[in-house]
Amino acid sequence: MELTLPGEGEAPFTPSSSPAQTDKMEITIMKAGRVTGLLHSCEKGQRVAIRGPFGKGYPLDDFAGKYIYIIGGGVGLAPIRSLFLRL
Repeated sequence: MELTLPGEGEAPFTPSSSPAQTDKMEITIMKAGRVTGLLHSCEKGQRVAIRGPFGKGYPLDDFAGKYIYIIGGGVGLAPIRSLFLRL
């Protein structure tokens, strides 16, 4: 998805919360550029916009009962964490 800070820009992110948790969504944001730096300085109540989701999710039902290997690193571990919270 794209997370937008109105008037400043947007950047792509992947949710890192459990898909079973429907009352809120967690997004892991690594401070790596101008927009992510501004997002890190936001205060509670700051308005942001979300576009998406985009892309294709994992076919989790196809994984049931099978051994799978998942490799990731860095900030890419956040969406993988979400996957394990569902399996």
